[in-house]
Amino acid sequence: MEKINYQGWPNCYRLFNECIELIVTTDIGPRIIRFGFVGQQNEFAEFAHMIGRTGGNEWRGYGGHRLWHAPEAQPRSYIPDNEPITIEQHDDFIRLIQPMETGKLADMIIVAGNPAIKISDTRNIKLVMKDGRILIDKLSLSK
Repeated sequence: MEKINYQGWPNCYRLFNECIELIVTTDIGPRIIRFGFVGQQNEFAEFAHMIGRTGGNEWRGYGGHRLWHAPEAQPRSYIPDNEPITIEQHDDFIRLIQPMETGKLADMIIVAGNPAIKISDTRNIKLVMKDGRILIDKLSLSK
């Protein structure tokens, strides 16, 4: 894994081998901004008018793959991901963490053991609260 500048976002992380690469940005997100064969086209969409942009209050379709939570609903599914996120680097995976709204946290874990065999993104909302009650609590399991 290496930290790189990608398409105007200076805080990106590239996971790769001799065949494929995956790039995430921590300037916005959590978002996988590129996935594809090394030196070939991005398998995810990239939108030229969004390249390198950050900040703002409106939702933007930057391209790549964004963490969504289901069922898709307006406005919840379209919470802007325009601000920097936190990254945790571990031996065989990275964790991207976005504060969403009070009491909610979105994170994306990307496993890179052998990218040719098993790059995967595990989307997981660890804690869900409604009306002051905890509906799902997986925080204690992740430690």
